Amino acid sequence: MVKKRMFQLKRKHKEVTISLANLNRELALELLVKANHTGGIEHLIEAVHALNKSHEYYRLETTQIETAEIQKKIGDLLLSVGKSEQNMRALDYAIIAYKSAITISSLLDVQPLRNEARTNYGLARNYRGLEVRKPGFSLMGAA
Repeated sequence: MVKKRMFQLKRKHKEVTISLANLNRELALELLVKANHTGGIEHLIEAVHALNKSHEYYRLETTQIETAEIQKKIGDLLLSVGKSEQNMRALDYAIIAYKSAITISSLLDVQPLRNEARTNYGLARNYRGLEVRKPGFSLMGAA
């Protein structure tokens, strides 16, 4: 009886997690629309937070690629504002959005989106004045 109950609770948890992710994605889209109408970055930053709230629940079977696409789009908008207005806060949140897009696209193995997000992540870091990491190599296997 206990095992059956645990199984039911796990299934319900998974359903609720999927619903939460969907609601957060819808909220982020609404915030994108608001940002478009107001022209400010506050709604974009709220959208980044909304999508990141369910970040700990990302699983291969529950995460949708649309979430990464939205994160990248938010990052693109924030990068554009950050570049044109030299707005460091916008660039900081662009970096956060791109990191999430990279994580999700890596999880789902969507390389074109991952590569675009990584390129723009590097641009945002560069405009922010942060060190851009260059791929290196390891000498661990040389010995």
